[in-house]
Amino acid sequence: MELLPKVALASPKDALEYREDLTRYQCGEWDNSQWTGFRVRYGIYGQRQAEKHMVRIKVPGGLLQVSWLPVIASGMKAFGGDFAHLTTRQDIQLYDVSLSATADLLDHLHGQGVATRESGGNTVRNITACPLAGQCADELVDAGQVAQSLAGLWLRSPIAQRMPRKFKIAVSGCGKDCAGGWFHDLAFVAQKKDGENGFRILGGGGLGARPMPGVELFDFVTEQDLPAVIEAVLRVHQHRSDRANKAASRFKFTLRRLNAEEIKNEVAREFEVARQLPQRPLPPIAWRKSDGARLEDRPVLKIRPQNGQLSSAQLLGLYDLAKANGLEQLRLTIGQELVIEGLSAEQLASARLWLKGFNLPEADGRDLVGCLGTSTCPVGVGNAAGLIAELDEIEGTEGVTIRASGCHNACAQHHVADIGLHGLTRVIGGKPVPHYQFHLGGDFTKPDGLALEGPAVPARQVPAALRRLLDGLAVSRQKGETVRAWAERLGEGKIGRLIGEASITQADHIDWGDDKPFAGPAGGKADCAAPVVNNDHLADLAKDALERMDRAQLAGLWQLALREGERAISLAAQRQLERDRRPGQKENAIPVIERLRSAFHYRPAFLDALERIETTRQIALVTGKADDHRQAIADWLEEVESASPEMAEKSNVGFVDLEKKVAGL
Repeated sequence: MELLPKVALASPKDALEYREDLTRYQCGEWDNSQWTGFRVRYGIYGQRQAEKHMVRIKVPGGLLQVSWLPVIASGMKAFGGDFAHLTTRQDIQLYDVSLSATADLLDHLHGQGVATRESGGNTVRNITACPLAGQCADELVDAGQVAQSLAGLWLRSPIAQRMPRKFKIAVSGCGKDCAGGWFHDLAFVAQKKDGENGFRILGGGGLGARPMPGVELFDFVTEQDLPAVIEAVLRVHQHRSDRANKAASRFKFTLRRLNAEEIKNEVAREFEVARQLPQRPLPPIAWRKSDGARLEDRPVLKIRPQNGQLSSAQLLGLYDLAKANGLEQLRLTIGQELVIEGLSAEQLASARLWLKGFNLPEADGRDLVGCLGTSTCPVGVGNAAGLIAELDEIEGTEGVTIRASGCHNACAQHHVADIGLHGLTRVIGGKPVPHYQFHLGGDFTKPDGLALEGPAVPARQVPAALRRLLDGLAVSRQKGETVRAWAERLGEGKIGRLIGEASITQADHIDWGDDKPFAGPAGGKADCAAPVVNNDHLADLAKDALERMDRAQLAGLWQLALREGERAISLAAQRQLERDRRPGQKENAIPVIERLRSAFHYRPAFLDALERIETTRQIALVTGKADDHRQAIADWLEEVESASPEMAEKSNVGFVDLEKKVAGL
């Protein structure tokens, strides 16, 4: 059996596992916390609407297979609502699916190659690419293809299932870094150094409520080392990030809390180990020289559905269009655009007519992106979808990036737009009024690209305020001046006067897209921050240690193999102690196993597994062969997973035998 086989993004086994554990939840075997932590790994999230769920499909690098379109469209019609949402992370989200129907929908999707696994939860999320991937005249690689190749490296791996917090990766095809690498947990920026092709590695950035840029982790690595880079950073995140406080558990907080240099050095140490171990295969990357061709010389058709929303009929229309023109792949961008490549000039003209028949607007130079806000999101504050519909009517937005998020979580990436907006609540006259905070002069491509904070404006007054801001920008912006430089030159006072002082009216108590008075935020917790329960992450880490033991043996790293074996033993024992409500400090295998004796009695098979570990370890040390020891560790992990402790008096003599067994380890 191949140790590190190439993995498929979608698997019917994933859908089967989801259905089995849904049954456990519905039968009462799992509580809400355990269930939530499980389902989000399969891309299933609760909606604001009771009993409805969102299902997230991951599209690595935005490379959307044409064959997926009818699968997604038929899934929408059969199991949910009739719209799909294109996200800023190149995912496709489906809505209004009942809990029971989520299993049927996953059967439908995974059975036909459409993936939802690890599109959510505390996993490696969808790997994104710069919006011009495959079209940019300056790109050294097609970032979309690189992202797709990387996507399977750690899929279903135990190291990436229950991390302290979600982990986001981006790929840029050239040094311009249009994928926003500075604001990701990890990013690969293609470059050429001393005539060699490779990547600059950035890490520790992120947006959300507390946005911050990352740092440079490596100035240059070759493509062969990309799997080892990911492994190194994931291991540091697993072992060093804060699991207790979900508000500070992203890798960006770890980098600041423990000192950036310390974390960089730790990543470098893990990298040197990981690059010596076998990795899952990474297909060769196709490098090219920048040919200087203008984008307009490369025929592409860009579609900009309002707020990234598509109906099932539109998806089927796109499928027919693609098949009629012999296309197998479309692209999604982080700007909620859909790109059709490979059309001749004649096909392009025909395609434009086709799109009009399905009410699919061609991109017109505007860059207006939003999340769905309170129209679906249980933690949203403002109805960003309703606001975007209004902003879409404003003229003169060409050449200015505008991003509107329904709350501070930055799903629309408002912190790094020319003009950003995020929803918040202000209480006026004792009643909540929906507002949006303005942000000015953000830049996704620079480490100092976080926008300046502007005034907050009632939601109903945002379109008029934006018009005044754009008019002021058009009149007073100097040639070549960025929005940030313009805002800094004008200063806070003039910007405030441009936007205008708000005078609250009765209409301001109703948000865009709603017909009832604004009630304020729901106050719930986001599904993506679901806690890990029952210390399941320790079981994952123990499995990972066993896998790493195998990899170390293949690489001939005997000492590392033994250390990883001991780590697997220790992690499993620690899990058992914590399940028995006897938590302790992280310990090596011998002392942590010794602590198992002190209040509980375990079945004979549990103790026999320990004895086999002792015996096989001694044989391995003498013979230099660890196959039997490895199997004994695997048996021990299974015993720990199935062990059920029974309360016993501390004088129980059964633990004398256990003490003798572990003393010899």
